[in-house]
Amino acid sequence: MKKAIKTQLSILSQAKAMFIQHGYHHSSMKLAAEYAGVSRACLYEYFDSTEALLLAVLEAEQPDHAPQIYQQIADKQPSAEILQQVLDYYCQRLLANRPLARARYEYCLSHPAFLEAPYKSLVAALSHLILYGQRTGTFATQATPQQYAQHLALSLEGLGLLCLSMARPKRTIAAEQAQLYRILVPPAR
Repeated sequence: MKKAIKTQLSILSQAKAMFIQHGYHHSSMKLAAEYAGVSRACLYEYFDSTEALLLAVLEAEQPDHAPQIYQQIADKQPSAEILQQVLDYYCQRLLANRPLARARYEYCLSHPAFLEAPYKSLVAALSHLILYGQRTGTFATQATPQQYAQHLALSLEGLGLLCLSMARPKRTIAAEQAQLYRILVPPAR
């Protein structure tokens, strides 16, 4: 592996530790350089701001889940299983990295547009999934797939914020996840 790639990966790894320890608002390029054990000049060769560094960490840690949903639909996996996997993915992501999720939400509060593209991508994929579930007779919904997808995406983000702000235990998160599944996408009759 090239030295530049190793350095960048090392910086990202240490930046993740920094954001977990200090959050977004208490992190800086100076602190990131200290964590990574590089000069600020070296750090700026790879990232031009604390914001760019956080975005790179988040992209590496929390990739867009929509392509996987589309692939599962194309592979004709059962829609109920796909939906359960989506819920599991988002809840596990939250539980595995609460401090990093906290830094993400801190950033979002000062940059609300940050969530727009991932939200739209998730809503589009979930709409596709719900429509697929309706066509296969798995889901019976009274609202449009788009409306259900929007509610589900917002509920996942809301559950994330609730869990972070109230330090919910894992079993409570799992119960809320199961209830979210039952409420938003009732099974076909």
